Amino acid sequence: MSSPATPKNVKKDFKRVFTVTLPNKTTIIHTFRNNVSPKYIPIEIPNRLKEGQSGMTLHHIESLELNSNKYEFTNGGTSSVELSKDIQLKHAVVNIRNNDQFCFAYSIMSCLYPTQRNAERISSYPDFRKVLNFTGINFPVTIEQIPKFENLNGISVNDIPAYVTKKKLDRHANLLLIQNKYFPDDEYNAKNYKNFEITYHTWIRNLSRLISRQVSQHRCVLFFCDRCFNYFSTQTRLERHEIDCATINSCISYR
Repeated sequence: MSSPATPKNVKKDFKRVFTVTLPNKTTIIHTFRNNVSPKYIPIEIPNRLKEGQSGMTLHHIESLELNSNKYEFTNGGTSSVELSKDIQLKHAVVNIRNNDQFCFAYSIMSCLYPTQRNAERISSYPDFRKVLNFTGINFPVTIEQIPKFENLNGISVNDIPAYVTKKKLDRHANLLLIQNKYFPDDEYNAKNYKNFEITYHTWIRNLSRLISRQVSQHRCVLFFCDRCFNYFSTQTRLERHEIDCATINSCISYR
């Protein structure tokens, strides 16, 4: 970055991170061309630059680092899974305690009827059968069935990290899909796979509280885009970004 207001060009380095989930049968090159294009990069420039008041201009991009992670899960969600201690301490995720296959429905209900008291209990919410329409949808709910649920109920859903809705509606739920065990790549094998085949849906009550410490050690509120996970200092800037992000990043589904 350089500024014409100073005698000498001053170089500024900015680290920007965004996340893209690759659907099956999609190559990294295809995703790069469609998501990390010259059209997208200006959106990632820090706010003080894109507001047009800094006097700085983007000269060139010296390097781009691309990291990929493989994520595997089984179809649908089952009985409750214990959250890790670091997530529990953030009080950002509602984890309903159940012993059946309705965790997806319970998570949606916790979003529609939020409560601070006994939020993990099924009894704290209305019966989902009287509120939600699951006609033609089997339990446990699979990723492939989420678009049908959205159409039946007028509710958009992000099931992170497996699914991002095509169009965000006024009634919207950010879910976190977790599994009972995780293994490093060098320990992954068919035997271990059987040990983490339990996946479970939870509701993200506060996305900023859940992930802000991963990008900043400051204790200020950050406003995250729940599609690309870029973050902003104000709600207004986030809303301006979301218009562009929805156009550039179409519906993303791991399945």
